[in-house]
Amino acid sequence: MLLPLTLLMLINLYQPTEDQELSARTVLMGCAPGFMEEVVFRGTSLSNYMRCLKHKSEIRKGVMISSLVFGLFHMTNIIFGADPVATIMQVAYAIGIGFLLGAVFIRTGTLLPCIVAHSLIDITAFTMVDLADSGGMLAESSDSSILVVLIGMVYFVWGLWLIRNEKLSETVDIWRNKMYCQNQENPDKKNSCDQDNLALNVKNEKGEGTMKQYVCSVCGYTYDPEIGDPEHGIAPGTAFEDLPEDWTCPLCGVGKEDFEEA
Repeated sequence: MLLPLTLLMLINLYQPTEDQELSARTVLMGCAPGFMEEVVFRGTSLSNYMRCLKHKSEIRKGVMISSLVFGLFHMTNIIFGADPVATIMQVAYAIGIGFLLGAVFIRTGTLLPCIVAHSLIDITAFTMVDLADSGGMLAESSDSSILVVLIGMVYFVWGLWLIRNEKLSETVDIWRNKMYCQNQENPDKKNSCDQDNLALNVKNEKGEGTMKQYVCSVCGYTYDPEIGDPEHGIAPGTAFEDLPEDWTCPLCGVGKEDFEEA
């Protein structure tokens, strides 16, 4: 998902030379922060935020907070002698890429694509630094700094598109299923927020309580929204009314029209 833009950035920001070499040190320097920062800023913070989520409209707020913290974290580069103006540009870019990576994590429920993309981008950056010493990188200019900020803006808009309103309900279903499976595997490690969490509670949009169960009039199978039908792609917490029209009884195969309210 992120590889095309990463390659585009690599091609546009520097020109390769005959002496170009991607060293093991460069790869390590790129992968280390790619892994650690994703675990901290996305894997830990956003996971806990989703576990305590009260309404799907708050999803973008969590991604924004995570990306702001991630971006401002790069202000610490000034302490180590970085140019303040260049650092501010980096912060703006980091907020944009942080928002996109957060959106990808929220939409997929897995951190792996974020780690891979972050590592590729950092390897690209460190390769550019190595090339600067050998004259292979384009000279720094205000134009290149503006380009970095523009790329960050593109990433930010892309992230907004990934978590647009039409995708919020689908996102909640992904996290409902994810946390349900985690709690089944580790029942003693449930978060204190689970009790009131949107993604775990089996409630309708108006908060009117537990959704109703439905019974198959042919074989007696009971559809329980709290359990869902994971074997057929129906996440726990899915109301009977929200089941796909082509969903059928797992036991006898009849359609939804043959179910009655329990």
